[in-house]
Amino acid sequence: MLLRIEGPADVVDGAGSWCEGALRRQDSLGFRYIRDCREPSPAVLEISPHPQEAADIAALTATLRDEFFENFEVHGDSMLPTLRDGDVVFVDKLERGKLPARGAIVLFDGDGGETMIKRVIALPGEALELSAEGLRIDGHALPSSAAADAEAASSCGVRLSAQDLDASRFEFIADPRAGALTARVPDGHVFVLGDNRPVSKDSRTIGPVAVARIAGVARFIAWSAPAGRFDWARSTTPLSAASPPTDAGK
Repeated sequence: MLLRIEGPADVVDGAGSWCEGALRRQDSLGFRYIRDCREPSPAVLEISPHPQEAADIAALTATLRDEFFENFEVHGDSMLPTLRDGDVVFVDKLERGKLPARGAIVLFDGDGGETMIKRVIALPGEALELSAEGLRIDGHALPSSAAADAEAASSCGVRLSAQDLDASRFEFIADPRAGALTARVPDGHVFVLGDNRPVSKDSRTIGPVAVARIAGVARFIAWSAPAGRFDWARSTTPLSAASPPTDAGK
């Protein structure tokens, strides 16, 4: 049985590097479970199990999942309008424990053991000011603007805005009732927010998140099945962000 993994070119390239490393480590482990790693295209990786271990495909799949990717199902509305309840996102686990880009959507372990998914807003060492009027980082205003569907959303009592963060642009639901918040992000931490600000539990209440606790970066929506019904139009929707700055604090 051939394992075929499809995803963004950088994820496939990283997965290929992992696979090549696993091939080299097999002898020291005392058994062989991979026969070959092949990239027929920049967006596809094919992994062939070793014949003697072909029956143990579930174990190999679990190993791959633990090492570099997983599919995570979104529960709840805290990331609306970007992510909906029932969306399943492809998570790049090669980025776990690394400083993410501003604007990236990350998974991390919450204090209660639950896995949380939020967007990175501020990086280590930065001073953040957040209010109903907008966002400031290190004294620089990062104004938001009305989203394309703002008028329709307003008729439903929702304030839908668009935000540019470095090379990322996303829409979020603003909370006009929120009080002003100021914070300096500690070294080795990031400040995260949910895109649905009125309902999200995020760094405003749980505090900045340690980079070491980040389990991966969400790259795209793999598929969506709200209420058990597939929404194919949302499949492969990218969740991109800029590359992390090389001079950001650790």
